[in-house]
Amino acid sequence: TPLMVASLQGYKDIVCLLLHNGADINLRSRILLSALVMASLTGHVEIVGLLLEHRADINLWDEENGSALQVTSWRGHTEIVRILLENGADPNLQTGYSAGSALTAASGEGHLQIMHLLLKNSADVNQPGGEYGSALSAASAGGHIEIVRLLLANGADIATQSGRALEVAGKHRNVIVALFQEAGA
Repeated sequence: TPLMVASLQGYKDIVCLLLHNGADINLRSRILLSALVMASLTGHVEIVGLLLEHRADINLWDEENGSALQVTSWRGHTEIVRILLENGADPNLQTGYSAGSALTAASGEGHLQIMHLLLKNSADVNQPGGEYGSALSAASAGGHIEIVRLLLANGADIATQSGRALEVAGKHRNVIVALFQEAGA
């Protein structure tokens, strides 16, 4: 739709015009992306704010692309993550998104600031999902040592996640394996 394209491209004036003239803010494209997901994915902070002011469904999601919070956590748009959380985005929303929860998506990409925001907003450190099965495994696979430390410090359950986390960490980073061993794996 024109609203989706304008949101994706960051055309604020066009988004305003379309919203003023009754564009359906929660309509999804053939690939199921909403205007909010598109603006979040591409990092358009002002457009995200505008869509939220006009009551975009903050937790609208689809099986392939996930929610606005998931895709922006994956892409590393810290300010948008903050805005979405302040406006009620569910950090533990379960979808079919391949990167898993917002926490797992950020973890796998090494976005430490986003990890702090999500954990501060009650993201479940042990929520299963995603390609690697958990945030701890995703961080291990990416070799993100500080994120592994953060997850362990916030209660990541090494007993239930250590098999996969150790498997992927062993292929990538000896330091992470040592951290797991210190944590009791």
